[in-house]
Amino acid sequence: MTKPDNVIKLLLIEDSADEAEQIISMLRNGGIAVRPSRAGNEAELEDLIERQTPDLILANLTCRDLPLRQAAETVNRTGKDIALVVYGSNVSDNGVAEAFRDGARALALQNRPDHLQMIVRREFEALIMRRSVRRLENALRESERRCSDLLDSSRDPIAYVHEGMHVRANRAYLETFGYEDFEDIESMSILDMVAADDADDFKALLKRLSKGEPPPQKLNLKAQRADGSTFDAVMEFAEAMYEGEPCQQIVFRQQVVDHGTSEELEDLRRKDLV
Repeated sequence: MTKPDNVIKLLLIEDSADEAEQIISMLRNGGIAVRPSRAGNEAELEDLIERQTPDLILANLTCRDLPLRQAAETVNRTGKDIALVVYGSNVSDNGVAEAFRDGARALALQNRPDHLQMIVRREFEALIMRRSVRRLENALRESERRCSDLLDSSRDPIAYVHEGMHVRANRAYLETFGYEDFEDIESMSILDMVAADDADDFKALLKRLSKGEPPPQKLNLKAQRADGSTFDAVMEFAEAMYEGEPCQQIVFRQQVVDHGTSEELEDLRRKDLV
């Protein structure tokens, strides 16, 4: 443990400075790098947590000036993720039970340096893991926020569908189908967006999707708006995740008829018939 990130900011709750030095020596002799401090009372503990935010607190079970329960309450009030580990010698069964009831995360045997080192390593590794998880969760939330912003700004009508039901849709999708808010379609099936002529085929597709079959990349059909009017559309499918659940991303692309081109084609047909 030599990298700066692996140096444990250690706060000892110990009445005796000599005892604290012995604990620090035990850890360093085991190759554990620590940056130690010591609190002898509640005021010092609060000050050190505020200024330094230790990674780990080692508290002597026999500490008189700052009992374990009081120390645990002080740590809990800060709301910070700090592992509270107690140590002692010849700890009775009742002492172990009381230590965990009072807020200890782990208990180390003071007369067994190897056990003390093992507990400190384990709790520090668990802390590093929790921090990594929080960073990943924050990154995921930020990624989801950006995706949501992109979805809302897209001009394409896009919906996320899970087991045939809408779980998310952007503004363009709502406007295309004539709805004001997502709440209007939240309890609706994607089948309600399909005209009656294509409903049976689309229902069969939903059943296949529910069995795990891959969706088609594109599907031509008639879509139906809230007022009952229909339009020709191309549905594009893609596998997606929404709030940790697998779902389908569906894009409705409206087929726009170019009347000018249609008239030119009709003129050509008439000329061919002459």
